[in-house]
Amino acid sequence: MPGETKNQDTDGRGARRRSVVSLIADVTVPVVVYYALLAFGWSSGSALVAATVAIGVLVLAVAVKERRVDGFGVFVLGVCAVTLLVSLVSGDERLLLAKDPFTSGLAGIAFLGSLVFGKPVTFFISRRIRALTPARRLGWDRLYAAEPEFRKLHRVSTAGWGVVLVTESAARLVLIYLLPASVMVGLSTAIELTAITGVVAWTIWYRRRSAGHGLEKSLRTADAAPAAV
Repeated sequence: MPGETKNQDTDGRGARRRSVVSLIADVTVPVVVYYALLAFGWSSGSALVAATVAIGVLVLAVAVKERRVDGFGVFVLGVCAVTLLVSLVSGDERLLLAKDPFTSGLAGIAFLGSLVFGKPVTFFISRRIRALTPARRLGWDRLYAAEPEFRKLHRVSTAGWGVVLVTESAARLVLIYLLPASVMVGLSTAIELTAITGVVAWTIWYRRRSAGHGLEKSLRTADAAPAAV
């Protein structure tokens, strides 16, 4: 009925907003905790420990509340843990500068590795945002299995992210040991932001191009999967 459809659409939009907020929280919580504690005078090591604990608590809360493991949150937790380990094993200035490109490169390797083992990373990120019920997640899994263009979309976009992250990471690591540390403090961040901005713009363009070829209809079909199967 029209009223029921309207309520379902409203509930769907609300659930999608919550999913997006959760995804953003996975990324921003450890960063906010880290820099906030630095501002309050905490040491970098202590702030990193607190940030790692914070994202760990968030992942655990999602697991308890939704009875499922938040894969992206676990990935962020792993990156935080690696960053903490690298920071603790040495006080060398250049090694500390290298921890950001190192973790960025690790993320790129994870993206590329997902092309060989399991499904591409961008599939899981997109499914988390758009497929908000077990039935709809199943619909996305079926779409991935049945639709070659859908698989291509996520394999190409995941490959793009992986190549960009590994490349910018390698470039920053090389420059860290070629240029003065005082120069790389700012330049490293500039390189990273430029690379991320570029790959985000490319991802949006590629997604729209794929949608223009009729893929969006298949996505809407998967999103409209019934609440129960």
